[in-house]
Amino acid sequence: MTLNPMISIVSPVYKAKEIVPELVKRIKEAVEHVTHQFEIILVDDRCPENSWQAIVNEGMKDNRVKGIRLSRNFGQHNAIAAGFEHAKGEFVVLMDCDLQHDPEYIPALLAKQKETGADIVFARLIQREHSAWKNFTAKGYYRFLKTISHYDIDPNLSNYSLLTRKVVNAYHQYRDYHKTYMWAIQWAGFDRAIVDVEHRGRYAGKSAYNFRKLMTLALNTATTNSNKLLHITFQVGVATSLLALLGIVYFIYQYYTKGSMEGWTSLMVVIMFFSGLIITAIGICAIYISNVFDQTKNRPRYLISDTINDEAL
Repeated sequence: MTLNPMISIVSPVYKAKEIVPELVKRIKEAVEHVTHQFEIILVDDRCPENSWQAIVNEGMKDNRVKGIRLSRNFGQHNAIAAGFEHAKGEFVVLMDCDLQHDPEYIPALLAKQKETGADIVFARLIQREHSAWKNFTAKGYYRFLKTISHYDIDPNLSNYSLLTRKVVNAYHQYRDYHKTYMWAIQWAGFDRAIVDVEHRGRYAGKSAYNFRKLMTLALNTATTNSNKLLHITFQVGVATSLLALLGIVYFIYQYYTKGSMEGWTSLMVVIMFFSGLIITAIGICAIYISNVFDQTKNRPRYLISDTINDEAL
């Protein structure tokens, strides 16, 4: 193995102890059709099921398999950043560890890059192989994110992608504390190409993302990368103020026509409604302020506890 491999395959690992051996096996089988100069970087995001031991076992068999173990769970996107910062390849492939991203498409991604000269090659999923509920929550995630931000990316594009060294180096320049892979890559621009791929069933276990985590991710992504939610809050405020003005006009009309203003219950409902809007607006502003607070602390996005076959540490 050379010090600078042709391809680096990066995969964050979480709840995948049973998958790691098969993942490494399939990546090797796919990439060895192209080159033997490659490295596999598996980033253990402090999986509670001890995926780290499975990574160590594979690293002891082949020094092209490198392991990075984070000191605690920092989240998928920080695990991606850790893998990228230790990847040395001319090309870097990012893929999920659950084998729903089939490694057999890695040569196709590379071939498309050679054909088009694109700096980014995305794998576009022909059809997502999830349960009906998982597909429903995924669609809800993208619609919610698109509504509250300027995110406008084809939902069938996946994290499964190939980047040139130029793009990886550019990705390192991002200093966002809450850095989201797809948003960062799309924002960066660069020429891109697409390869349509089949989405496989999960090899074992189940996804760590539930509906609540997806909505939280959408909110964090939106408030970190877009100010659209603040604009929506302002627009809602203007609209409700106009509504309140109409209400005042109505009460004045009622007073002059009937000599009184009846209906304290409806008045209480209106007060509660506007109070809720005020609290919501304050909460949205607080989220943005919280993100600024996280950013200004300037803490590292992740810390590394252990490594295997990584000479950089």
